[in-house]
Amino acid sequence: MFKDNPIIVKLLIVIFVLLGLNGFLLFKSIDLNNRINEGGENNPTIVEEDEEINNPILINSKDGFDINIFKQIVNTSKGDNKVISPLSIKIAMAMASEGASQGTLEEIYQSIGLNQESKIEIKKLIESISNQGEIIFEIANSTWARQGLDFKADFKNTLEDYYMSEAKVLDFTNPSSKDVINSWVKNKTNNKIDSIIDTISPNDIMYLINAIYFNADWKEQFKKEFTREQDFNLTNGSKVKVDMMNRSSEDFSYQEDADFQAVELPYGENGRFVMRVYLPNEKTDIKDFVSDITIEKYNSWKKNFAIKEGSLSLPKFKSEYSESLKEALISIGVIDAFDPQKANFERMIDISNANVYISDVKHKTYIDVSEKGTEAAAVTAVIMQMTSMPTEEERFEMVVDRPFFFTIDDTEQDLIIFMGVIEKPEY
Repeated sequence: MFKDNPIIVKLLIVIFVLLGLNGFLLFKSIDLNNRINEGGENNPTIVEEDEEINNPILINSKDGFDINIFKQIVNTSKGDNKVISPLSIKIAMAMASEGASQGTLEEIYQSIGLNQESKIEIKKLIESISNQGEIIFEIANSTWARQGLDFKADFKNTLEDYYMSEAKVLDFTNPSSKDVINSWVKNKTNNKIDSIIDTISPNDIMYLINAIYFNADWKEQFKKEFTREQDFNLTNGSKVKVDMMNRSSEDFSYQEDADFQAVELPYGENGRFVMRVYLPNEKTDIKDFVSDITIEKYNSWKKNFAIKEGSLSLPKFKSEYSESLKEALISIGVIDAFDPQKANFERMIDISNANVYISDVKHKTYIDVSEKGTEAAAVTAVIMQMTSMPTEEERFEMVVDRPFFFTIDDTEQDLIIFMGVIEKPEY
């Protein structure tokens, strides 16, 4: 399909989650001077693309991708706190898959848990979150293409129709073009993520961006007057002072066994969105706890919550996380997409003597958990290159004073929107 000495192009997908962008895709090319009309250097002209198409994804958590990618990150990533948005990553990779073909497409499908109908369920999800009352949960997608390149109509139309993607064309030679894109990012993340692009390389040909914003109050808020400074036990055996929120209730959704305690905290009145906090027993290291999670276990845990009276102490925390997901994705089976010679994205664009492949996937998140509720943001960037609970018998007490695992779930769609490990809460 491609000839020798291919031109190299990068495609970057950035995903913001939980109050941010869920996907961002950037294509780069080393030498496109003979293929691109570089006119308009001083004006970051935006051109609206034509629209077309019609269709919807089954992006629930039953396929195991959410757990698998998070386990890889916890085992390899540095830092105390790791928070990702599996939903954001999945949507961004789904957008990239619309341009993939043959073996590359099959690897993405199998590893991420997608199929030909995924775009249908993604569209349904975007439509289903439009009216959530007091809860803000927004998904926004956009594509930013280099002026002068022709991406395939089916690829563009699919993103516009199923992913509701805003299609833009920019003069990438104009330095202010990055400001146009970053302004969109900042707006879609409610100012939680200021930018995703530092510079636009002469090799960049497209940015595909998926953004998620989440902001919700607890159904039953923690009272600020009950927040106390308390010790939190770190993995290394030392202690730090944290602001510990405290609440008692007769109807917590709770479970425990020999390995952990867990509580489910709903947002808003209808309880569609929940945070689930899992506290391993004192003898279990948080990394060992996460490593032992399987999708079967997680799905079982979700069913075992039961109403019980008790008290909960949960630390306030803010966390920002940034990491390349390339190695984690390769580890779970997305291999050919990162290979300059083997990757096949022929359904995205045709350039003579060139091949498109993913060079990196970058992910950023932000989360703020307080007495009032939760606000969060995330961004994932995929960079592509082109070449030529038990019975309630007694009152429980759950004091989250050591590293813990949490998820934020959409119970209606059976989705994990965010998941994380907090080893050192800070606020």
